[in-house]
Amino acid sequence: MIWGWENPLYWCLGGTAVLLLLLYWFKRRGQLFYTSTLFLWDEEYSESRLSPRLTKQKLPLSFYLEACALLFLSCAAAGFFTSGPTDFPPAVVILNNSYSMKGAPQKAALQKLNSFLKRYPQRQVIWLKCGQDVELLSRSDKNFDAVKFWDADDSFFDAEKALAYAGKNFPAAETVLVTDRKPEKWLPGQSTLFCCGRPGGNIAITNARIKNSKVLLEVTSFSDTPVKAQLKVNSALQNAFELRPNESRVFSFLLSSPQKLLKFRIEAPEDALQYDNEAALLNIPVPPVRCQLGKELSPFEAKILSDVLKSTPDFLIVPDKGEIVITRFSTSAKNTNSPVTLYFHKQKSPRFTEQVPLFQKNTPLLEGVFNTALQWAFYPDLALPGKALIFSNRTPLLTLEKKMPLKYALHFNLAAEFSNVHLRPFWVGFFCNLAEFCRQNRPGPQKLQLQSGETLICNVSAGTKELYWEKGADKGSWQLSAQQALGTFYKPGLYTLSDGKNKWLTAVNPRITHISDVRKCLFYESSLDLKDVSKAVHLTRWRS
Repeated sequence: MIWGWENPLYWCLGGTAVLLLLLYWFKRRGQLFYTSTLFLWDEEYSESRLSPRLTKQKLPLSFYLEACALLFLSCAAAGFFTSGPTDFPPAVVILNNSYSMKGAPQKAALQKLNSFLKRYPQRQVIWLKCGQDVELLSRSDKNFDAVKFWDADDSFFDAEKALAYAGKNFPAAETVLVTDRKPEKWLPGQSTLFCCGRPGGNIAITNARIKNSKVLLEVTSFSDTPVKAQLKVNSALQNAFELRPNESRVFSFLLSSPQKLLKFRIEAPEDALQYDNEAALLNIPVPPVRCQLGKELSPFEAKILSDVLKSTPDFLIVPDKGEIVITRFSTSAKNTNSPVTLYFHKQKSPRFTEQVPLFQKNTPLLEGVFNTALQWAFYPDLALPGKALIFSNRTPLLTLEKKMPLKYALHFNLAAEFSNVHLRPFWVGFFCNLAEFCRQNRPGPQKLQLQSGETLICNVSAGTKELYWEKGADKGSWQLSAQQALGTFYKPGLYTLSDGKNKWLTAVNPRITHISDVRKCLFYESSLDLKDVSKAVHLTRWRS
């Protein structure tokens, strides 16, 4: 039974026992003296000595009887306002499981939380932890050890999702939020908030990117006071700087010498959380796509294809074993071993389209490719297998066919001799997208640089059953689905992937908190060596 001691009526009735004690204690009481005749007194006695206001005396039995009666009546009145464990709403405790809790006094926060929960020891306590997703830890375990399950290894804390989850699954419960700072969209009365953050704060790498030897690094201060920090690249000091509260700074530069790996570290003595001060970038050049031209192509088709393939470094023409084979469709060329095959279909009487060709939306192969002023000579009533990407008057002009996992066939309904499709901008733009499409079908991770919490897609070699990953002492494996492995890494750093036949590297960096892009950043025109990066750093400041 839980007593409702907070009821004001109980305190009023209980206070009567105190008044009774005061009445008995401070009541003016005279003492009876038997004296001789007044003229025999040696001295005169005042009234105060005869009847002192405060005297130490024994309380009569009536006091104890009256006090017991008042206490009994007070307890009986409070009994109407008592509640059992089923009557009092349960408590849903949400633990912030993001990196920032590494710098917060977790044990002190839990001690304060436990003292709050002990006010009602028989109520049900439901424990949740939330980073990007919400996880139910315990529903009714009274001896639950939260420290054991509170990892604080997620990239960020989605407080809005956590509160929505608690409201949907436990609508009648009291929500208790344990975090290091008040959430942005938190409203008073929405939940009980336990903030266990430290004064000062955190400085973090919030963006790290590389493209074509262009390097961008973004650093943001979440501190309440100015912070002095140092930027180190591959353990060498490159720049010393100071950030004001809520200030971000972008470092960008060009690399002249080939650096396969760049490791960044921000060192700040005032930083209570060092977990998000590191980032790594892989500067591994992407080999061009090996392209093989079939013998069935006409001289005109072979020439226009050779011209466009040689005009971009994304392709390399090889005599055999190409990653992509471009040929005429025939029975002999139907089963090729290449991951991607581009077939041209040919009949006798081509026809020009009488309307602008329609492009299928949300197709990576057609991204940035326009159909303005295209003259498309196609073969009418030609049935092409697969999904139509370009069509005109319900006639497919380009289709994509999935032959098996990670193997595709592109079918062109085109008479190139009578068309201007091979002219810019369509042809070159289409083949640039095709090169990216082929790279995504290569064995290995589709992206070398990942954000924390981003899904990794890795293609594996034929015949393998698992993908193994390793980062220092941490190891694990993922099961495969259709020659692909899907997984998520949260801790920043370099990971080694292996399918038993090949090994690859991938870099995981903190989640981007500001929208920055390598293409929008200003770079110095001259190529600089990594040793002279400090002279070429381009700084951009803004306040949030």
